[in-house]
Parts: sequence; structure tokens; C-alpha cells
Amino acid sequence: MATVREARTTTTQRRNLSSTTRVRNATTAANVVPSTTTGGEERIDRFAEGGQVSTEADLRLRTGAVAGAGPTRTAVPDLLADWRTATLEATAHELAQQELMPELQQVLQSAARSNGGALTPDDQASIVDTFFEQNDKRVRTLARTHLGDLTKTPKHIDNTLSKVVVERRPRIQKKRDPFTPIAMNDPVARAKERVLWENPRVMVLVDLFAPCPKALVVPKKQMMFPVEADAATLAELARIAAHVSDALSDVTHAPPSGIWINPPQHLMVRQLHVHVLPQVKDYVDTGEPLVHAAANDPSIMKKADALFAKVSAALSKQLGPPS
Repeated sequence: MATVREARTTTTQRRNLSSTTRVRNATTAANVVPSTTTGGEERIDRFAEGGQVSTEADLRLRTGAVAGAGPTRTAVPDLLADWRTATLEATAHELAQQELMPELQQVLQSAARSNGGALTPDDQASIVDTFFEQNDKRVRTLARTHLGDLTKTPKHIDNTLSKVVVERRPRIQKKRDPFTPIAMNDPVARAKERVLWENPRVMVLVDLFAPCPKALVVPKKQMMFPVEADAATLAELARIAAHVSDALSDVTHAPPSGIWINPPQHLMVRQLHVHVLPQVKDYVDTGEPLVHAAANDPSIMKKADALFAKVSAALSKQLGPPS
């Protein structure tokens, strides 16, 4: 089965994120702790509103695969295998960054001395960003070494994944779940969203917190990680995500969408959800969450609604009417 391939992403390829990266609770250069030790979310650029977010990881350009056969033109991904790979790679990347922490602390302390006092969180975040951008090649090299260690044997892989899930669960459990109220037909929650299609088990939503056309495929049953889903649920999520990709392609003429589940290190809400992100050439990113941009310019939401109405119709044609 074909899987989602992630394109190598440079800074210039990333979606424009206008929010400021922050290091929380950091008052001096000496106590800065970036994402490598705080669970990931502290050092990820993000759009946030009421606990819903789009992170840099949510918007990283990915390449979908064309199906060799089957009911969809987009290859149905192996969501669990892709998630396992992404989690191992994220863990290796964190370990690589941790190796450079002593150097980073020296840079931050030197900057604080030059500043004549404590740096602001924004200044610290900027320095951390610059440091890791300048040392990107070193981080990649170290990450490859760590990944080799983490994947020596199937037992190494299983142990690493189990450890990540156990260690991250308490943090993620504290995050908000914006999706379950929608699944439970809460009228207030539903009024804030755009539901493109649904059945009794799965719903497809517009990602209103992305600055570009993007959809989310969400199971209605509460679960946090794909390892908690049974095979039938994962298969249905993957199949529907491929149909969403096809519908987006029909409407926007984009190639197959990137389809993925974020690793635990990048989760900002606790309910499992599948990202479906097309590369739409003719669509100009709003530079901020769609819902925010629309508040300033209603024509933006009107344009988005028109696009997603066509996507919804295409999904109903492919999958049958919502139920």
C-alpha cells in the first residue's frame, strides 16, 4: 500500500505563519527550555483560538501518492505505519536538538549579557529559531544517528513508540478537545464549524485555523493516538481521507493531498484527527487563520465557503449523502 511521502521542507517552503513563537515561563536566558524537553508545543509556531490550533507541522508541505488501482485516484495511506515513522523521526529530532542544548544555552546567556539583562520571551524564541536554522545540517546528521539507534530492531521501535505514548499522554490529555462536541451534535460547536460530510462514525471538517484550503477527518469516537483505534476505524479514516483528497483535487485541480496524523510531539488537541492538505497553486494563503482573516474581510470566507461547498458536493457524490 502506498504511503504518504513528506517533501523535504525548507524555511522558504513553509506556509507563512504570522503568529509569534514563544517560550513560555522563561524569564532569563538560563532557564529557557525549548520543545525538545517540554513536549513539543512550546516551540512550534501556531495559530490558536480557544484551544484549536494550526501548527507549523500541520502546514508543512507534503506530497500525496497516486493510487495504482481502487476507488480513489489518491492512494489510500497506511495511517498507522506513517504515524509510527513520523513519531520515530520526531523523537530522533528531539534527541538531536538536546545534544546542542549546551551550545544554545551559551548563546542565550551571551545575548542576555549583551542586552544588559533578561531577554523577553519573543527575543529568546527568535534566538532559538536562528540557532537551530543555522545548525540545521548538524541536527539532521545527529537525528539520522539517533533514528538508527531507535530503529535497530522491531523491539527497539516498539519500545520507543510505547515510551513516547506513555510520556506524552498526560500532557495531551490536558489539551482541549474541540471535536467531540461537534460529534455529539452540540449546536453551539456546530455553528462554529464547517462540516463537509459525515456518517455515524467519521466527520470531515474544514480546518478553519489554517491559512489555506485544508480539511480534517475526525473519528467521532474519542481516541488520542492511532494505536488506540481498531483496524476498521483506521481503514475507514484512510479511505475517507483519500476521497477528501480526490474531492479537493476535483475542485482545485491540485495533485493528491498530503494525508497524515501528527506524532504525539506535535499534538495540540487531544482528539485524533487526520490532516488532508492539498497544494493549491492558485490560492493565496491568508497569512493567518481563515476564521481570523474572514473576520476582517468577509469576502474571504465567502470565497472559502464557495470552494468547500463544491468539495462537500463532490464528497456526497463519492461517498453518498451525509448521515
